[in-house]
Amino acid sequence: MSDVLRQKWRDVLRALGVAPILADPTFDGVREQYAGPGRYYHTLDHVQNVLESVEILGSHAPHLHAVKLAGWFT
Repeated sequence: MSDVLRQKWRDVLRALGVAPILADPTFDGVREQYAGPGRYYHTLDHVQNVLESVEILGSHAPHLHAVKLAGWFT
């Protein structure tokens, strides 16, 4: 799953104009936070589920890339 999420992270950042060199280190930090102690619900599994829902409903979002980025921080 981590490889799939890393690619989704890269894709959304690229679409928002973020330099690719920043994508992986930032993803590593986000992944580390979601794996921290005390995370029972808001984990990378939760992020994956949110992003899947965004994909399903994406045609209703005028700013889909912004919604995808927001999905990472739910």
